[in-house]
Amino acid sequence: MRRRISLVFAAAVLALVPVGLALAHANLIRSEPRAGARLDEPPPEIRLWFSEPIEPAYTQVRLLDTSGNPIPTGELRVLPGDGTAVAVPVRPGLGQGIYTVAWQTLSRVDGHITQGSFSFGVGVAPPRTGPETGAAGNPLEAAFRAASFILAAWLVGGALFRLLVHRSDWPETWTLVGALGLQLAVLFWTLAWSLAAGPGRLFDTLFNTQLGRIFIVRNVFAMGLVLSTLWGPPVRLGIGVAFLGTLSLGSHAAATVDPLAVLLDWIHLMGAAAWAGGLMRLAGLAWLNRGAKVDWARVVARFSNLAMVSVALIGLTGLYRAWQELGEPSALVDTTWGRLLLGKTVAAGLALLLGSFHLLRWRLGTGEPGGLIRRSLLAEAVLLVGALAVSGPLTFSPPARGELLNRPVQLSGQAGEWGFDLEIRPGRVGDNDIVLRVRPPKPDSRVQAVFVRFRMTDHNMGEVEEVLDPAGPNELAGQTSQLSMVGNWEARVVIRPEGDYDRVGRAVFQVREPALPMAPGPPVPPWVLATGGLWAVGLLTIVIALVEGKNGTERRALAGLLLILAGSALFFYFANRTEAGILGLGEQVPTVNPIPADETSLARGKALYQAHCLSCHGPDGRGDGPAAASLPVPPADLTVHAPAHTDGELFRFIANGLRGTPMPAFKGTLSREDIWHLVNYIKSLAQFETSYNLTGR
Repeated sequence: MRRRISLVFAAAVLALVPVGLALAHANLIRSEPRAGARLDEPPPEIRLWFSEPIEPAYTQVRLLDTSGNPIPTGELRVLPGDGTAVAVPVRPGLGQGIYTVAWQTLSRVDGHITQGSFSFGVGVAPPRTGPETGAAGNPLEAAFRAASFILAAWLVGGALFRLLVHRSDWPETWTLVGALGLQLAVLFWTLAWSLAAGPGRLFDTLFNTQLGRIFIVRNVFAMGLVLSTLWGPPVRLGIGVAFLGTLSLGSHAAATVDPLAVLLDWIHLMGAAAWAGGLMRLAGLAWLNRGAKVDWARVVARFSNLAMVSVALIGLTGLYRAWQELGEPSALVDTTWGRLLLGKTVAAGLALLLGSFHLLRWRLGTGEPGGLIRRSLLAEAVLLVGALAVSGPLTFSPPARGELLNRPVQLSGQAGEWGFDLEIRPGRVGDNDIVLRVRPPKPDSRVQAVFVRFRMTDHNMGEVEEVLDPAGPNELAGQTSQLSMVGNWEARVVIRPEGDYDRVGRAVFQVREPALPMAPGPPVPPWVLATGGLWAVGLLTIVIALVEGKNGTERRALAGLLLILAGSALFFYFANRTEAGILGLGEQVPTVNPIPADETSLARGKALYQAHCLSCHGPDGRGDGPAAASLPVPPADLTVHAPAHTDGELFRFIANGLRGTPMPAFKGTLSREDIWHLVNYIKSLAQFETSYNLTGR
């Protein structure tokens, strides 16, 4: 009966797994009018595009004048598509001036609340500032999240400790107190979130939003954990694992395109609960059962086995999820999310060192733990509780990848004796604002003109030049749509003082991928499934070897470790080959087109181009097709890009799509031969004259 109850609760969690997944927090990725735009006429409506589907009933868009007074607007409506864009009509009669758009929304995927603002001008230029975006909601949510993590670990880890390590007569009163504390923490967490999402609409928010329904089930599971004190550890373990599943369904993992993210986050939580909760019980056993007859050698050996498996699960899943959420290594120290993750990792690492010390001391000696061991056990438990506490604000804060996407590129340099500060917003593929502040060598020095020339250093595509207009004392501004590819770029700042020769300064930077609405991801590749299978078999081999403790334990554990290493090698091998654009499992792409560019090939390529490419890239390949204006990233000018790439590179771009842009992958639509025909035709487009210098001189 107890097992059936546990299975029912676990099945309920699985039924809640969402079908489609997107990017954590609904961040604003573009708007019309764009942030900082100067309009000659008032806009008929304000349009906003977000990074993931939103709840329209919980989305507010306000238009404010320079005094902060609201200006009446029409009713908000959702634009056709995937639920990521909304529009608000602007009533006629909007006069000249600067206006601010303030918005707040609720993610339909993970329930996070975000808010922000941006300004535009009608007849006048607004301040040169980018859009502001940040997490909203009740700050108490982070505290209630942390309390829920800690108490859930106490209950789940305690049940595992009782079943697998030591069947001590632990007072059930303590378990009941922990379960009641968890019930209260989840209840207050639910109230804090629902009231922040929809003030005065508590029941509507809970029953009519995806995360609201997850909160309801989460509260049911918390109540089940209270009642499980009557049913014993097996039922408590089943309900606790199901409760942890609801935490994963409301985490950042639920808002990614990776179909494995929620499962891996769930495994990560189970590993953390087993280690931290079990350690709390072990420390309690050492402090409260002094003088009792306890086979400490057996207890420590069994808990060490449980802890090693838990640490392996935490490490593997944590590294994978950190790789997804960080975006780049520097985000570990440059973002709030990264610093929280670093603090959590340091606490867990110190706890692991203390655990190694405890295991070594018990292997060198036997008997009841002394005062030093008891204090260090307590310190290890406190460190793990601290790591769980950091998880509260960690899951409340926007992921590092999203924080970096909202951060402009800021550069400083010297052009002769002139200093400059260059800001490129948002520093992503597509349209960008440029703000340049110059520092003259003398107070009476004046600037006649300033140019910024951009060159991508990863590919030889020549330079593009932007002329900046005065925007204030020693400040110039402009816009560019030429940063069209993710990668490394160089900015040459040319300052022309009045009556003097040009001064030139250089600065290098990276253009990041655009913030695009995220669609459900593709099917999991076979090599990913093979990797997961090797990891699972390896972990299972280690668990069985350590739990049984028979002869040959070390050999079987080593075999399991080798399987895990083989899976890791397989993962990184194929992950790197996929990133490089190599099709399939090791299929090579030649550098030179194997099909001659004869009349037959060009005719076939032209037909394919008109069917699949013309709508975006235009009839002559200049990126001016009928659909170009509606895309968040302008299509590439093929008359410029095609000569800068080899035939093999163009083949990979067409086959695999272009990361960070709306360019789709055609390898499932076109055959290899058709892609080569298309490459020949695209190469022929370079015969049109272009003003770009392809040699880079």
